[in-house]
Amino acid sequence: MPRIHWTPRAGMDPRDKPKGDMGRTSPRVTWDGRLAPALGFMPRGDRGATPCYTSNIEHFPARVTVNLDAISNNTARVKSLLAENTEIMGIVKANAYGHGLLESAHAMLKGGASWLGVAKISEALQLREYLDADTLECSHSNTRIFSWIYGPDAPFSSMLRAQLDVSVSTLWEIEKFAAAARHLGGAENGHCARLHIKIDTGFGRNGFTNVGNDFEKALRLIGGFQQEGLVVLEGIWSHLANADSPNNLGAVQKTRQQNELFQEYIAYVENAGFRPKYKHISASAGTLLYPEMRYNLVRPGIALYGLSPNPDEIDAAKFGLQPAMKLEVQMNNVKRVHAGEGVSYGHVYHTSEETNLGIVPLGYADGILRSCGGDDQRAGAPVLVGDKVAKIAGRVCMDQFMIDIGPETSAKAGDWVTLFGFQNWEPSVNEWAKAGGTISYEILSKTTSLAPIRYISAPKTGMLPKVIV
Repeated sequence: MPRIHWTPRAGMDPRDKPKGDMGRTSPRVTWDGRLAPALGFMPRGDRGATPCYTSNIEHFPARVTVNLDAISNNTARVKSLLAENTEIMGIVKANAYGHGLLESAHAMLKGGASWLGVAKISEALQLREYLDADTLECSHSNTRIFSWIYGPDAPFSSMLRAQLDVSVSTLWEIEKFAAAARHLGGAENGHCARLHIKIDTGFGRNGFTNVGNDFEKALRLIGGFQQEGLVVLEGIWSHLANADSPNNLGAVQKTRQQNELFQEYIAYVENAGFRPKYKHISASAGTLLYPEMRYNLVRPGIALYGLSPNPDEIDAAKFGLQPAMKLEVQMNNVKRVHAGEGVSYGHVYHTSEETNLGIVPLGYADGILRSCGGDDQRAGAPVLVGDKVAKIAGRVCMDQFMIDIGPETSAKAGDWVTLFGFQNWEPSVNEWAKAGGTISYEILSKTTSLAPIRYISAPKTGMLPKVIV
């Protein structure tokens, strides 16, 4: 039941307090006297009342712990692999893979990153506001921020005002950025678009190719706008498709072919008279495994959070990387059941003996993959209960799942259990990914959208949101 704070307006009868079912409201709602069906009540007449209430969002049965020192140390570890003139762009897209955008960005900068990369404009602009604030321990206002996904209606002028570096892989993007720069007065007013032209060297996603003549048109466009002082070709970049499979000779060959094509494009661009300062093709796998593909800028993501881009073939620990996230949940029930009991929808799991089931109040609506459930033939994802690892029993429900704790346990309602953590005795994100038939990236980005985050060694800043524990 939400807490309701209601104050009558001047001149109205205090008895005109709204009535109705207040239990079906959004977490934060105010009512200004207009019809608000979601609140479960309507104003009496037009006199209006102004209740302002907030549900008890401080209570949530799950919590995420992020070790910011681990992120900083991982960044420093990766930096130690690089040549002196090679910079790190820490990738913090998707809320820093669930670790917290602003906090993780600060940790990466502390560890030696000089760039930050995000896919979405909203995160890029949020980062710029954060880094320009005077509440940080030290100034990061000169940190370069790179963004690469937007549509034709994006706020291009805002992106230039925020001094973002931007990717272009279509002709219309070049024209949009040039138009925005012209509107803002161009280079004379400090608003020259810094473009990084994207090349599709074999990924099959964004980027110019050698099919047709769009690439040549793009260079002509950029050249003309550059003479006007509206844009500058700051970089050229691409993305590797198979760099995370070093044990697969075919994948290695394709990776080297992509790099060779990338070098051809670099030569073509330079022969056309351009001098892009930055050349970058490597994300985490390329950065760790292919020194010749580091150029003067790398874009590691998952590695900075302490995880391998492919744990079957790349051991993150060998590079000194440490996982940075722990996810814990508070059980709300432990119950004794008979042997042979069916558990969850469809009864695909049956207890093999009289046992204890723990009820964990997270489900696929919270990002727990339904595929992480277990059945009679396949074990579900692991959960640490005390010093014992239990497995998900049966199908994951929308808001909860069950674990088979075993016949002997002291576990009870209210105990915190660990889904995955950063200590070697705790279940890992990779184990959860394997159980769900997916990758660690998806587990991290899906399972922390609703859980409050607490930080270890959090940066000192007034800009960070309040942490609810």
